[in-house]
Parts: sequence; C-alpha cells; structure tokens
Amino acid sequence: MIEDHNCFQVFPVLHSQSLVLKEITLKHVDDFSQFAWRNGAPIDSKDCPDLIRANQERYKNKTNINWGIFLDAKLIGAIGFYRGFKNMIGEIGYVLHESYRKRGVMKEAVELVLNFGFKELRLNKIQAFTEQTNLPSVALLEGLHFENTGKKHEKYTIYELAATT
Repeated sequence: MIEDHNCFQVFPVLHSQSLVLKEITLKHVDDFSQFAWRNGAPIDSKDCPDLIRANQERYKNKTNINWGIFLDAKLIGAIGFYRGFKNMIGEIGYVLHESYRKRGVMKEAVELVLNFGFKELRLNKIQAFTEQTNLPSVALLEGLHFENTGKKHEKYTIYELAATT
C-alpha cells in the first residue's frame, strides 16, 4: 500500500540534469507566492503560508506529495500528487512561474514525477485534470502520451496515463 511506502518517512527529493524537486517549506513563501494557484485561481500572497502548511499536513497524512521545482536553487514552480492514491491511481497537478514557461522545464518535472509514481509508488495510472483552454498543459500531457478520457470533473478534462508492464 502507498501509505506504507518509505517516501512518507523522509520527503523524497528528485533530480534531473537541471532540476531538483524537493519539499516546499515556509522559507520559500516569497518565491511560492509568485506563482501559487489553487482551484484554478491565483492565491493571495498572505494565504501562501497556510497553503504550504496544508500541503505539509496532507503529506503527513499520506495523501499528497507536493514538490517545489527548483532551478539553480530558486523555487520556480510546484508539482505533485493530489487527492490521495485510491485504487493505486495518482493525480498530478503543476504550476510554473510564467518567466520559466516554454523552456521544457515542466516536461522535465512531469517526467520525474511520472517515473517516481510508476517505479517507486507502483501506481497503475496517473491522471491530470486540465481545462481544454489551457493549450500548453494539453500539449504537455498529450506529448507525454496521456490520453483524453473524455470525462470531466467540474470544468476540467481528465487525462490518464497507464503504467506500462
């Protein structure tokens, strides 16, 4: 079971050639406030500490792993698994500071999280919920072989990627 995985004992740090994915803490609140979103809307900077603490609590409850995306030691985005891992399915979500978009950063971060989800957590599927009007996100997901399920959750279209055997 996911809840027994050792990633919930010590926060997992993921590395690529140019990125480090690690825990967002209160010391990152100023950078986090530059790009933080929740439920499809930007978050007021005064609410960012509460969101960071809420994500830390969800991690302690083993329902969420929310990484900061760091480039050259600067927090530039966030990515993670949200809403638990029911039926061995993870849902990813992500956001990137607008100054770093269209550089391949998010593709690199998503690939790290997909690898962690499938190889470490042994998830059966990974889902992403995105608005069809968010063309960069749709292109990213489709480029990584996510399939549009045709299902909706509120205003979001659900994309899925199944584990390969």
